[in-house]
Amino acid sequence: FHRIFRNANLRLDFDLHSLLQIQEYIESEEEAFVIGGAMMYNFLMPYVSKMYVTEIEKEFEGDTFFPRIDDKKWKEISREKGPEDGENNFEYNYVVYQKI
Repeated sequence: FHRIFRNANLRLDFDLHSLLQIQEYIESEEEAFVIGGAMMYNFLMPYVSKMYVTEIEKEFEGDTFFPRIDDKKWKEISREKGPEDGENNFEYNYVVYQKI
């Protein structure tokens, strides 16, 4: 795979030739983060043990979605309401899930 992730403030070039290249992160006790996109989420979900998710209480148009969180495999361990900042007209929560 060769992926280039872009937004206005960030550009990451990422070459992944095999799962072996990231095996050390998967096996490590140290926390590592998957920051997207959709292909990376789907590819790495089987190896994830904890998720930090921002859940937005608003419908958006789009063609790409985060994988469904199965409550038979994941337990919500914390939920914190996001602060109101005057720029957004919707509520959101920071939620942490642990794999069961």
